Amino acid sequence: MSSNHPPDTERRLRAALAAAGLPRAARPLRGGRGVWRVQTGRRDMAVKLYEGPAAGERLRTEFAVLCQLEALGAPVPAAVAAVPEALALVRAWAPGAPLLHHLRADDWPVDLLAAVRRSWTVLTERLTRWRARMPAARLASARTKRTREVRAVAQAVAAAYPRLPRTALSDLERSVVSGPFGLAPLDASAGNVIVDERGAAVFIDLELLGLDFLDWTFAKYVTVAASGGGAAPVRSLVGGAAAAPADAHVDAAVTLLTLARAAGLWGTPRIPPHAAAASLPGASAAARRIRTALA
Repeated sequence: MSSNHPPDTERRLRAALAAAGLPRAARPLRGGRGVWRVQTGRRDMAVKLYEGPAAGERLRTEFAVLCQLEALGAPVPAAVAAVPEALALVRAWAPGAPLLHHLRADDWPVDLLAAVRRSWTVLTERLTRWRARMPAARLASARTKRTREVRAVAQAVAAAYPRLPRTALSDLERSVVSGPFGLAPLDASAGNVIVDERGAAVFIDLELLGLDFLDWTFAKYVTVAASGGGAAPVRSLVGGAAAAPADAHVDAAVTLLTLARAAGLWGTPRIPPHAAAASLPGASAAARRIRTALA
């Protein structure tokens, strides 16, 4: 093993590899955000090191979730071992590139949205068995809380862009909160979807699950602030072309999320109205009205 890591990291990686029965000669390479790729000469593995509050609980949760979801055929990497003494998880390495890389490239495969959507549908369907065990009162309380959060986003967007028609924003908000509600990964970002060379999508980073609007969560996976600014500072797999009626909730969610990113609600710089108009996806009447108002 390479010794180019801090001593504590080296110790934890060694403990994780030993617990998983991987060869001592395996070479860990930094993958990103506390994840290390381990090349074994046969099948590459990933070692995730947990830090911060409740690290042990997050490790136990993610290991259990991966084990159960993999057994159900969900698009997640196979879990190999949980190593509590090292606060480490060993799982299969997901080959391919993060969806984030595709979104920040000049173009991407035309069927990429359909591929990610198919995998997302399988994942959320497999999670419904946990949702079914939850008390009705908990589900109702969570829906109320998430509805307020979406409303707060719409209100913040309205404050950032005063010229926007409030009725159009209200239409987007209502469409999002009338969509499917269920259990989903809470760390939803384009960096946590890996797309392999065949176009299959795998979801990683499942240490936090919670109840939310499924299309709103999906929008977070497929929408990202573009690197380097440019004519379209926010990019999404869901474009401005006419969407199928069944995708109306996704259309509204991606449109509202794009506006939120353009408004700088999550730490990114606020985008001028004309640039926000260039970024804005969505085929709904509300999206068209908002683009006209921003231009």
